[in-house]
Amino acid sequence: MSRTLSPHVAVGFGVAVLLAAMYGATAAPGLYWADSAEFTAVAQTAGVAHPPGYPLYSLALTALWRACGSVWVLNWCSGLASAAALGLLASAATRGQRWAAAVALGLAILTVGCGGTWWQNSTVAEVYGLHLLLASALVFLAVRPSPDPCGAAAPAVFGLGLAHHPLIIAFAPLVLPALGRGARRHCIQLLAMLAPLALYACLQLASSQQPPFDWGNPQTWPNLLYHVTARQYAHLTAVRPPLFVLAVLGRALQQLPQELPLPLLLLAPVELWFLWRQRRALAWTMAATLVLGLLLASATAAALNPPYFLAVWALLGYLGAAGIGRMLAQPRAGRWVGAACIVLTVLYGLCLAVHNWPACNQRGNDAPTRYADALLQALPADSVLITYSDSLSNLTLQARLVRGVRPDVDIISTGDLVSVDSGQTLSRNFPRLVLPPDGYAFPQWPRRDPRAYLVEDQADFVRLLLVNNARRPLLAEFAPGLEWLARDAVPFGHLVRLAPGATPTTGDLRAHWRLWRRLEEAARGQLARDEASRKPYVLAANSLGWYWLERGDSTRALQAFAEALRYDPCDAGTHGNLAGLYARLGDAGPAEAHFAAARGLAPWDAQLEANYAVFLTERGDLPGAARARARARALGYPPLPNQAQ
Repeated sequence: MSRTLSPHVAVGFGVAVLLAAMYGATAAPGLYWADSAEFTAVAQTAGVAHPPGYPLYSLALTALWRACGSVWVLNWCSGLASAAALGLLASAATRGQRWAAAVALGLAILTVGCGGTWWQNSTVAEVYGLHLLLASALVFLAVRPSPDPCGAAAPAVFGLGLAHHPLIIAFAPLVLPALGRGARRHCIQLLAMLAPLALYACLQLASSQQPPFDWGNPQTWPNLLYHVTARQYAHLTAVRPPLFVLAVLGRALQQLPQELPLPLLLLAPVELWFLWRQRRALAWTMAATLVLGLLLASATAAALNPPYFLAVWALLGYLGAAGIGRMLAQPRAGRWVGAACIVLTVLYGLCLAVHNWPACNQRGNDAPTRYADALLQALPADSVLITYSDSLSNLTLQARLVRGVRPDVDIISTGDLVSVDSGQTLSRNFPRLVLPPDGYAFPQWPRRDPRAYLVEDQADFVRLLLVNNARRPLLAEFAPGLEWLARDAVPFGHLVRLAPGATPTTGDLRAHWRLWRRLEEAARGQLARDEASRKPYVLAANSLGWYWLERGDSTRALQAFAEALRYDPCDAGTHGNLAGLYARLGDAGPAEAHFAAARGLAPWDAQLEANYAVFLTERGDLPGAARARARARALGYPPLPNQAQ
C-alpha cells in the first residue's frame, strides 16, 4: 500500500531547504565580530564560552570543527538551525491544508526568514539559531493534533533549551499541555526535562583541560555554579524598572515591521481567536508565551537586544500564517481575504529580502580577520594590549591564542576580569605577564566575589599593570571608566598608548591616523552596509572624542564625534556625546537636536535622561528639567540633586 507525501511535510521540508541554501550562500567565510568570534574560538580550542556557558551549542560546534575544520561550516550551522526552525513552523501552520493552500502558507512563513535580525544571526556562529530551533520545536509539539503518549517530547526539548539559552523559559507555558495526569507520567517527564541539564557538567570537563578560552574557569562545582547562574553579570541582569522595560519593548515593537511582514502581524490575532473557540487551553498558553517572551526579552538586557526577540517574532509569524490558513478555509469572502494576505505577505517578504541583502550578505567578508591582524601587527614589540569591547577582545584573543598572530603580545580583556579565578587563566595564557595578586580589590569598592577582579577596579588594575610591567609597552582601548588614561596616553589608531605624562606630538598624531586609515581599509565596503562591522569604528571614534575632551581639546573632540556619526548616523551614544559637547560649548540648538535624536534611539537610557535634565536646568527650563529628572529616576537612575535650587 503506497503512502503519499503529506503537503505539510513537503512544504516544511521545502521551506527549510530553501532557507538553508540562502543562508549558506550568504554565510560569513571566516571569523565575525563580537560573540561570534568567541564561539568560533571555543569550538577550535574545546573551551568554555561566556555565561551561562551554552554547553549544548559549544559541544555541537566543537564536534563540527573536529569533523570538518571549516569556520564557514560553523557559521552556516546557525543558518541550518534557523532554517529547520521555520521548516517546523511551516509544517505546523500547513497541517490539514491542501497542496495549493499549503504552498501559499509556506511562502508566507518563508518571508519570516528574510527579516534583518533573523538573517544576520543565521550567517555567523551565534547561539540564536539553535535557540529558535528548540523554541519552534516546542510550538510544533504544542499544536499537533495527536499528543505524545508519554508526554516526554516537549519536556525533553525544554530541557535541551535550558541547557542552551535561558530565554527558553518564556516558552515554558507550551510544555503545560503535555503534562497530563499520573505519577508515572510526571516522573518520566521530569526525568526527560532534567537529563539534558547534565550537559553543564561538560563545562567542568572542558575547563579541566585548561583550554586557552576558559571563561570563568569552572573546574570546581562552586565555580561552575557561579558561571552557569551568570552571577558575574548580575549588574546586567538585575530587575529593571517598569518604565525601562516599556521603553525597550516600545522600541522593539517600533522595529517589528523591519522583521516581519505586516499581514502576518495583523492575522496573528485571528488564529488566537480561533484557538480560543476550539482549544482554549492552547490559546491561553500561546498568549502567555507571547507576553512572557516580550517581557523577558525587554527586561534581561542592559539595552535593546533585537536577537532576544527573535523567538517571539517566530511565534507571531506562525500565528499569522495559521491565521491566513483559517481565512483560506472560510467561505468565499474569507477565502479572498486570505488570498490577498498571501499576496501582500509575499510581496512584503520580497521587499524585506531586497532591503536586507546588502547588510546580511556576509559572503567574502573577511574584514574581522584582517582588522584583528592589522591591529596586532601594528603593535610595538613585546606589547601588552588591554581590550574592553567584545569585538576587539574576542578577535584579537582568537588571533593570538588560536592562529598564533604576534606571540610576543599579551592581551587582557577587562570583560573577563569579572569571572572567578580570572588571574589563573591570564597567567596560564600569558606567563610573562606580571599581574596584581589574584583576588585583589581596593577597599573603596564592594566585592562581588573574592576570587574575581572587579570591573569597578579596572583603573587601579591598569595602574598596577603599569607598575608591574614598566618595561613593556602598554596599549589600551579607551573605555568608560578609564578617562584618566587621557592624561597618561597618546592616541594610537583605535587604541591609546600608555605613557605617563606624555603629550601627543605631531609624529604621534601622524602615526595614529596612518593606523586608523589602515584599519578602516581593512573593512573596505563592509562599513557602509554592515552594522556589526561599524561598531568597533564607532566605539573607537567616540573613545577618541572623549580622549580629546578630557585633554580640553574641544575642536578635535568634535571632529572625532563627527567621524563616529559618519560611520553610523543612528548610534545613540554618538548623538549623546555630541549633545553633551555642544552643551559644554554653549551651543544650545545643536545640543537640543542631538539630545532629541539620542533619546529617540535609546528611550531606556537613564544616564542620557539625567544629562538632558542638567542641560535643561542650565538653559533655565525648570519644568522640563523636573520631568527629565523624574523620567531618569523611573528608568533606574539614582536620585539627582535638585539643581533648580
